[in-house]
Amino acid sequence: MNFYNLDFGIPLLLDSVDPFSLPKVRHTQLNLNTINPKIIELFSKLSLNIILIEVFYSRPNFFSGIHTDSTGGNINKINWIYGGTDCSMNWYSIKTLVNKKDFEKTPINTRYIEYHPNEVNIIESTVLKSPSLVNVGIPHNIKNKNEHRWCISLVYNFRDSGRRPTIEESLKLFKDYIV
Repeated sequence: MNFYNLDFGIPLLLDSVDPFSLPKVRHTQLNLNTINPKIIELFSKLSLNIILIEVFYSRPNFFSGIHTDSTGGNINKINWIYGGTDCSMNWYSIKTLVNKKDFEKTPINTRYIEYHPNEVNIIESTVLKSPSLVNVGIPHNIKNKNEHRWCISLVYNFRDSGRRPTIEESLKLFKDYIV
C-alpha cells in the first residue's frame, strides 16, 4: 500500500492561516511559523524535525506529471489536502526497460524524476483522506477534478541523524495515528 490515513486530532495550520487563501501557484513553500505548534511538538516528541513545508496547488481539471520526489527510493511525506474533492492520487510501477537517472528541479529547488505515461503502469489509485502518509519515492501523480486544490506536504527527518525515515519507520513512528 502506498498511502495510510492518519488522524492527529490537531489542525495542521494556525487558525490565522487560511489554506484557501494560499497562492494559486503550482509549487511554493510555507514557513514553520504557519504550522500549529502542537504539530511541531508532536514531531519533536517523535525525535523528528520538519525540514520542508511544500504547497502544491492544482487548478480544476489538472493532471500533474508522473514523477518521483527527490531521486526516488523509500521516502514518504505527510499530506494535508484542502479542496479538490474526489481528487485521486495514483502510483505507478516503472516498466523494466526504463532507467531514469536525470532529475529536474521544481520552482522551490527540490528534485524530482519525471516519467512519461508509456514508461509506467498504474498500480494503485485512491482519493486521499487528510492527513495521509504517502509514498513519494515511486512514480505518482494526482488527477484533480472540479475544485481548486491545495496540498500541504510535510517533509521530515530524524533529529539525530538527519536521515529521512523509510515508510516502514514512519508507520512505526505514527502507529498511534493510523486510522
